Amino acid sequence: MASTGGRLYMLTIKTSTSDGNFPYSRSMPFIMKDVFKNVPYVHKFKVLGEPRVLAVLNVPNNAFLEKVTSRLSDIGIFDVICEPLLEYEKFAQRLGVDEALTAPSQHLLNDPFLYWLQVDVEYLDKTTDQLLATWKREATAVLSARVKEGKQIDLFKVVAQRRVHVFLSSQNADDLDTLSFELPIMKENGANVKIQCRSIHHLDEYSI
Repeated sequence: MASTGGRLYMLTIKTSTSDGNFPYSRSMPFIMKDVFKNVPYVHKFKVLGEPRVLAVLNVPNNAFLEKVTSRLSDIGIFDVICEPLLEYEKFAQRLGVDEALTAPSQHLLNDPFLYWLQVDVEYLDKTTDQLLATWKREATAVLSARVKEGKQIDLFKVVAQRRVHVFLSSQNADDLDTLSFELPIMKENGANVKIQCRSIHHLDEYSI
């Protein structure tokens, strides 16, 4: 696992079925292990039950990223989404969250029960200032859970979008479901928040 310091990108890679390219679905995780060999990364995951792989990469420059994605074209046909990321802690600093909570993440996700949440935030009937005030309380709550309670959670904000990718450990799905209703952004702006949840597994530990 590489420490952050370069350019952060999240690649979401899925086997394309537009041309009947089904044989890649089963072997895809093993192909991805080879593709990402010697590539600096923060996280690599296989989405459970889907022919999809997620990777948060920490690349030195854009040309390096292009070399990585070009390998996919050499191997087969994949649907690839590439999102530039910002460390959530830096975003939280801009919101005014206590510095004690915004130290760089250690990216620890050791628990075998892992989830990926994609959180999209709108703010109909609210001002931008109201949204940012709510988001400050949200960031404080989430980062406090990690710093003060030892929760394993890692967050990344998509650059210039109101989207956050969350990777977390939770042995109890009920606890995660309850948490999704208790966070400030849900209590104060829940009608404008869309959450997609998937179970994930560390790619390097994947086997069938």
